[in-house]
Amino acid sequence: MDFEVLNWIQEPVLVIDKDFNVVFMNKKAVEIYGETDKKYCYEISHYFNQPCFHFKEHPCPVNEMLKSGKNHYGVIHKHYTEEGTKYFYVLASREGDYFVEFHIDLDEIFKKEDIIFDFQIVRPIFEEGKVVAFLWKNEQNWPVAFVSTNVEDIVGFTAEDFTEGKILYADLIHPQDLERVAKEVEEGIREKKKFWIHKPYRLKTKKGNFVWILDQTTPVYDENGNITSFFGFIIDITREVRLQRLYKALRNVNKAIISVLTEEELYKVICEALVKELDIKFVWIGVPDKETNLFKTIYKCGEEEGYLDVIKVAVGENLPEGRGPTGLAFRTGNIIINPDTKTTEFMKPWKEEMLKRNFLSSASIPIKKNDKVVATLNIYATEPFYFEEENKTILEELQSDLQFAIEKIETIRNSIILNQAIKNSSQWVVSTDENGNIEYVNDYVCEITGYTKEELIGKNPRIFKSGYQDKEFYEELWNTIKNEKEFDGIFVNRKKDGDLFYLDEKIIPVKLPNGSLKFISIGKDITKERVLSEENERLRYYDVVTNLYNFVGFQMQVADYIIKNPNNLSALILIDIYNFSVINKKYGVEVGDEILKYLADILNKHFKKDNIIGRTSSDEFGIFLKDIENKNNLPLIIERLKTILNEKLAFKLDGEKIFIRYNIGISIYPDDGKNFKEIMESASIALKYAKEEGENVIRFHSKEMEEKIESLFKAENVLQKAVEKDLFIFHYQPYFDTKTGKIAGFESLVRIKDEDGKIYYPKDFIDLLEQSEYLNSFKKWALKEVSEKIKKWNIPISVNISARSFKNPSFAQEVLEHAKGLPAPMVLEITERLYMDNPEQSKQIIEELKKCKNIRISIDDFGTGYSSLSYLKDLNADVIKIDISFVRKMLEDEKTRIIVEMIITLADKFGMKTVAEGVETKEQYDMLKEMDADYIQGFYLAKPMTEEEAEKLLRR
Repeated sequence: MDFEVLNWIQEPVLVIDKDFNVVFMNKKAVEIYGETDKKYCYEISHYFNQPCFHFKEHPCPVNEMLKSGKNHYGVIHKHYTEEGTKYFYVLASREGDYFVEFHIDLDEIFKKEDIIFDFQIVRPIFEEGKVVAFLWKNEQNWPVAFVSTNVEDIVGFTAEDFTEGKILYADLIHPQDLERVAKEVEEGIREKKKFWIHKPYRLKTKKGNFVWILDQTTPVYDENGNITSFFGFIIDITREVRLQRLYKALRNVNKAIISVLTEEELYKVICEALVKELDIKFVWIGVPDKETNLFKTIYKCGEEEGYLDVIKVAVGENLPEGRGPTGLAFRTGNIIINPDTKTTEFMKPWKEEMLKRNFLSSASIPIKKNDKVVATLNIYATEPFYFEEENKTILEELQSDLQFAIEKIETIRNSIILNQAIKNSSQWVVSTDENGNIEYVNDYVCEITGYTKEELIGKNPRIFKSGYQDKEFYEELWNTIKNEKEFDGIFVNRKKDGDLFYLDEKIIPVKLPNGSLKFISIGKDITKERVLSEENERLRYYDVVTNLYNFVGFQMQVADYIIKNPNNLSALILIDIYNFSVINKKYGVEVGDEILKYLADILNKHFKKDNIIGRTSSDEFGIFLKDIENKNNLPLIIERLKTILNEKLAFKLDGEKIFIRYNIGISIYPDDGKNFKEIMESASIALKYAKEEGENVIRFHSKEMEEKIESLFKAENVLQKAVEKDLFIFHYQPYFDTKTGKIAGFESLVRIKDEDGKIYYPKDFIDLLEQSEYLNSFKKWALKEVSEKIKKWNIPISVNISARSFKNPSFAQEVLEHAKGLPAPMVLEITERLYMDNPEQSKQIIEELKKCKNIRISIDDFGTGYSSLSYLKDLNADVIKIDISFVRKMLEDEKTRIIVEMIITLADKFGMKTVAEGVETKEQYDMLKEMDADYIQGFYLAKPMTEEEAEKLLRR
């Protein structure tokens, strides 16, 4: 072989002997890989010290050809060029005793805008070795100077047939494509393109059939700038073109079957689409004839040429005519392919007649209805191997679409019957879309409600709403059906004329194939039954005066809850109206009833949600608090109850105010009783003690809770006095810069100092303060006090912010007013838990606050929340305070130390400062300093101090 001819090729080419020695490199290979005196091919392109076939990702094509005896091999390789790392497709061909490697730059082929095939589609083509390298002369009909040996696999002609001039390249191009290919070559030459990619065209094979190819062509110039030849790669894409046509046919079939309403229409559409889109010769659909046990034709399309008149196809396998594709597909339910009529053994009974009509391959597709085969679709092509096994999935998709269409037709037929039944039913039937808008009502709905269909279609079922059922009922309904679960309930609805009616209704969510939801409501009018039942219920379980549960109803509800929730901490509160008999005697029973209603309304307003309320005797009310998270919450709940009763219990009668006094007894479940009877007795005993002490007395049955409530009352007195006499003060605890040792700022810590000099610490009053009416007054004092100290000391001071204050709509504006013109920042400390209660709202408030340059945000107790690190990236905070619990444990516990170090590192990455609080030893201080914590706070350096002591420290 004359290797010099390879210099014409515009891609790198290497000639290699069987010992992997490089015996020749064309000009392009030298340009890309550089001049080399290295012996082995892998030393040039891979920088390996071993042959590349040692590496799984780089199998050596020469080695593979030596092992398998093949004359060509293709593989994707990663090569190291002077421009950097690139991926090449290496096409190797055997040429006598040598191997010629063409290195095709994949970037050049597949990253151009005019390429019509996706790389993922073309990749398998490369891996199957279907790429052929061509060099043809710029002469009439394009004689071939060189072609890789695997050309025989695609067109059947050998490389010698081309290079010896027996076959010219233009001779192979389909007559319908030749003119267009020639124009594309002329256009590439005229526009002086570096290379071009032809639109797919067809080449004639030695057998006489045609294959589709994709062609990239590169012009080759001589030293005078004249094009002497063309170098190109052609890729066999016959399979891909055929798949595309199959998919196109399938899409058109899918479009067509949407509109059909009968099986006859469906069969006509399917057959005509297949013949038109796939150039199929003939299609027919057959069903079993029970009398003859043969298939009879129910529809056919295409060029039959009398085929079905001269052959027979049996249903059973006892005859040879039943063992072909049609019978086998019907019996097994599987798609059966006849790849080649000439050679397929089971086609003998029909072979002669099929070949006469050029039916060279065929396929039978079973048509199913409700998973049972009812017919077969039989397709005949003029090419052998037209229905390859690899195309079977498309045929299966066609089979699935046919089944869907047939079942849809049956559904439509059934729906017509069902629609008539529903229309004339004596049951309530309403259908809505997923937003609850009515799409259908039957006649019975109109008969009950008095509305016409026109008045209801497009409306929401709330048109029937009576107001008897609360918001929670409808929220539960909507949440249930939105989660695709059925909802059963008794609905109190209102007719067009305003009358009520009761409906025992079931709402069923139905998810459609497109993912949308419909809701079907089926119901029965139970108005008569319900009216009688409700009246009996009310007389038995409800108090006529207040409309609350009577004692029996209250007992039943509480007992039922305890049985269903035996582990829930709950409380029973009994409220007795003090001297109610005197009120009745003085003002009359009617006024007494009005006072009972008045008190019932107050309790309903403040305690009805999630609790049970009843009138348990003539002058006594019961409240059962269902679920209390913690016993420590009880004093605060009782304080709230006390505040409500003290504020609200003033009944007006003809301009006169009747002040209602009370006593309260409280028991706790399960501490004071394991059932209703026991906790009722315990609450009654507590109420008895309360009555003995006078009016407006609250008593717990539990000694522990009694002590807590006493403590709460004391705290309330202290707090009230502090607000009235301005007894709040701040102590200040400094925090220090770890790098300079200087004071970086103070944290303000609230105290109450009474007239005798006694100091009350936050544990004595802070929980009550945050729940009380005094919080707003305290907040205003705190912001004013801190801002004045910042002006006086010119140093940052932090102030702790309560959850209630932080969430108040006016909070940000109040802070901004105080922060104007400060010489140093005001630092607002909020807890991590407060931030995570509502991250989005917290972020908005923080963004509003940080419009002022004198405000900093500090996150307190960091690390104790359950999602600390996940929120750290979103925090627009300036300072992170590492919780004291981590600081205390980090010396003994390695994992805790890692957490502290991680918080410091992450905060630094996010541009935040860190304060380690609760530092009490030198060892803790040294470790935090080594970790690069920004600030240190704790007893080791300084305890909280008075204002005077803080000023002395600053002066020092």
